[in-house]
Amino acid sequence: MTDDASRPSGAHTPLYERIFDDMSDGVMAVTRQGRIVAFNPTAAEILAVDAEDVLQGALFQLIAEDGRNDALIDTITEAIDTDQAVVERVLQLGTGETARSLQVRTSRLRDETGDGGGVVVVFQDITEIESLRLRDREMAENLKAQNGELQDAYRDLDRKSKELEQTGKRLQIVRLGATGFVLVLFVGLGVINFSDTLPTDFGVSSGPADGAQEGQAALYTVYPTPVRDVVTVTGSLNPGAVVNITMPFAGRIDTRLFEYGVPVTEGSVLLSLSSTDMETQLANAHSAFIKAQRNYQDIETWTTGDEVAESRRRLDQAQYALDDAIRALEETKRLFERGIIARQEMEGQVQRVRSQRDALASAQSNLDRVLERGDEQSRRIAALELQNARRALESLENQAEGAIIVAPVSGLPFAPITGKDKTPVDLAVGSRVEAGVTALSIGDVGQFSVAGEVDEVDIANIRNGQLARVTGPAFPGIVLEGHVEAIEAQAQSAAAGRGGLARFGVRVRIPSIPEEARGVIRVGMSATVQVVVYEAPEALVVPTTAIGSGPDGPQVRVWRGDEAGLSGTAEPATVTLGRPVPAGIEVLSGLTAGDRIVLP
Repeated sequence: MTDDASRPSGAHTPLYERIFDDMSDGVMAVTRQGRIVAFNPTAAEILAVDAEDVLQGALFQLIAEDGRNDALIDTITEAIDTDQAVVERVLQLGTGETARSLQVRTSRLRDETGDGGGVVVVFQDITEIESLRLRDREMAENLKAQNGELQDAYRDLDRKSKELEQTGKRLQIVRLGATGFVLVLFVGLGVINFSDTLPTDFGVSSGPADGAQEGQAALYTVYPTPVRDVVTVTGSLNPGAVVNITMPFAGRIDTRLFEYGVPVTEGSVLLSLSSTDMETQLANAHSAFIKAQRNYQDIETWTTGDEVAESRRRLDQAQYALDDAIRALEETKRLFERGIIARQEMEGQVQRVRSQRDALASAQSNLDRVLERGDEQSRRIAALELQNARRALESLENQAEGAIIVAPVSGLPFAPITGKDKTPVDLAVGSRVEAGVTALSIGDVGQFSVAGEVDEVDIANIRNGQLARVTGPAFPGIVLEGHVEAIEAQAQSAAAGRGGLARFGVRVRIPSIPEEARGVIRVGMSATVQVVVYEAPEALVVPTTAIGSGPDGPQVRVWRGDEAGLSGTAEPATVTLGRPVPAGIEVLSGLTAGDRIVLP
């Protein structure tokens, strides 16, 4: 491996150096003997050294007094010793405020000069990325801890609620017992004073109902009633299917052939762009492609080219001159031996032979260097340069073809839906647009969607496919039906949630719009979505006051007697409870429609 290993020679030096020096990653090459033969400016900046001080020097010149580069040096040494093809790892250089995280990748350096090869090291400073990752992990752990505290609080609140419920039920029993004692007392007094008027068919009652006569049980008849539980989501109406159009290059609007809100058909022209920057880039790309093509052709025919031929001619001339000098030296020796010429003249001829030998060696070295510029590696570099130039030209040509922007689908053009703080791109004639900017959207308004957020308490009840009913203040009296299409798996925010709870994105799709609503519904209108998370069309609901506690769980008292509640008995019945509703609580089993239960 020569001293020029960090830079190629000849015609390719400028391009290679620009690529090497402009790389955003640090790059260095180290031979098996530990000599640094390539070191770009980014590597010098990351390791805080001068490239000229370490280039062509030993690897251990990178050792710092504070040991901050030791991990990198150990990794390179390990790669050289183990001869692994590729090694990737993240290293921590230094400690404290000056610590840096590097993502390092090493690969083998081919042995093409007989010095044993080595390794190529590519590294990137990811200190900020690692800091952000650490911050994200800390935030996730804090959120997890807060969520755990919140769940514990909810469980504690639920436990206290149940204890209060049980206490209320016990107070109710005590109150019923006291009421019964008073009744018994009055009955006893009545027996003493009015034994001839005591009723003999007095029915069981926990107390008279409103409007009921004394001695009449307060009854509640169980009838089927519809029960529904919903989760409300707010958002705005968006087209159900949206195709965004991005600008192919930076330029100015030449023509505009569409209006917002007016339907367009697939393939119709929307905009045309012009750009002197694009024309300049195309001209430069054509020039670069032609140069790369010529360079590739020169390399392909290098051994028969003019430069190699000139080097061979100079080598032949040096050989002829050396041969002539040797013959002259032999003649000079004979004349010197015969005493015809002086020694100085013979020594001058000897020096001439030496000079011609050096000239021949120089011509041979020059020919070797010229031939090396046409070797397999040079041909490969030229081919890659030609390929890159062709791709760059084709890419710009494709962008230039996009100067005429047509509608990719049929639909309604509208300003793209962006963040709240962003304004739509100005598409007036003469306005400038930037490359890659989403400037226009085309939506299918035959269907709509509504995107909103639900907090973590309600999100557990929402499932894909659930029925959703959409209403809005701008279209009163119209109810649009849809279904839950997507539920995001990651929380979007927590600050605006109920009690600081995390919130999750939910999207509801409205597959079709009624004919009478097509002239009213508009993109961007605010909408309220009620997602039906539970529905029972014929549920049995009883007042919560009728639920008591029994040995086998919740129970009610079913009346077995006359319809008036004057004569009969109340039999306990164990029930299975469902969801609480505004009218009471749902009973899943233990009762049938038409049963009459005794109220306290």
